[in-house]
Amino acid sequence: MAMFRRLYGRDGPGHPVAMLLTYAITGYAVWAIFQNAEPWTVLLWLGGAIVLHDFVFLPLYTAAYRLAWRVGGVDQDRRRRVIALQHLAVPFMVSLLLLLAALPLIFSLSPGIYRPTTGMTEEPYLERWLAMTGALFVLSGIAYAIRVRRAGRP
Repeated sequence: MAMFRRLYGRDGPGHPVAMLLTYAITGYAVWAIFQNAEPWTVLLWLGGAIVLHDFVFLPLYTAAYRLAWRVGGVDQDRRRRVIALQHLAVPFMVSLLLLLAALPLIFSLSPGIYRPTTGMTEEPYLERWLAMTGALFVLSGIAYAIRVRRAGRP
């Protein structure tokens, strides 16, 4: 085990096994996608997602995160600082990333591909995205309330 740690690092043998399993699942997913769709449409969607994320969503949630740091906290001594807008920025960022992933399904941008491949319709994706966004904000509000209550204790 000491030789393994010297060669691989301080992570145990479970880490490379988990990494290989992750790569195998990713490889299978890529293979399955290219079996059911035209490669150029997949590459076009991935390229668009990268551009949309890097030039639209990243500046938006970076600005939201910076705004969260400028707005004050709960404690005056700042030992336990609870930032209210941080609890809005995180679900906002996750919601935007989910929207990016579900955008073709929400706006039916893949007619003729999704239904024959999966056997399902694209209709419920807007409602699912809205429900997930609402759940993220509710959970974040609960976490904020717990943190504020704990920060108020001496």
